[in-house]
Amino acid sequence: ANLLTPEEKAWLKSHQVIQLLGDTGWPPIGFTDPSGRYQGVAADYINLIGRRLGIRFEVISDHSRNQIPELIKSGKANGVSCMVKEEEPAQWLSFSAPYFVSPDVIVTKKKTPAIFGIENLAGKTLAVEEGVFLESKLKKQYAKIILKPVKNTVAALESVAGGEAYAYVGNLMVIKYLLNAKGIDTLKIAAPAPWPESRLRIGIRKDWP
Repeated sequence: ANLLTPEEKAWLKSHQVIQLLGDTGWPPIGFTDPSGRYQGVAADYINLIGRRLGIRFEVISDHSRNQIPELIKSGKANGVSCMVKEEEPAQWLSFSAPYFVSPDVIVTKKKTPAIFGIENLAGKTLAVEEGVFLESKLKKQYAKIILKPVKNTVAALESVAGGEAYAYVGNLMVIKYLLNAKGIDTLKIAAPAPWPESRLRIGIRKDWP
């Protein structure tokens, strides 16, 4: 069935290429292959939508998470390929239904004594990606944990493996993929995070239909 109105079809005809911001440090959800092409679950999903709508999504990947609000507000980007509603730029975006759901978990070294939850990390150093909503959430709700901001998930896992951080909390699917891809065998998934699973969505600027 054709679910688009004539007005929506006309709008799409005048917006044949839509620029989305994509996180490339998050395999298997979003990453770039050796040729520089955006790949992963998010790429597959936006490509499928693009084919169905007869448009093309162009992914902008050379940005930091802290730049996302300004890029959206200035119109240099029209949305994001992958985000949870809780993140700060969400106030400028309208969201799709979730297309990928995965819990967050805590990672430590295998030789680290057992922990049962995030409350066991009080006074310890926790690696966290800069600019993600978890950074502000942890600052507000777990003030006794010492945060070590890092560039991406690989850097977070390496900081735990290298002893610069006691633990890392992040997306289970990304962690499992990277531990395998990077051959890091000194870390373990130690405990679940005490909040609901991450529900990832496409976000499009609010002033668009």
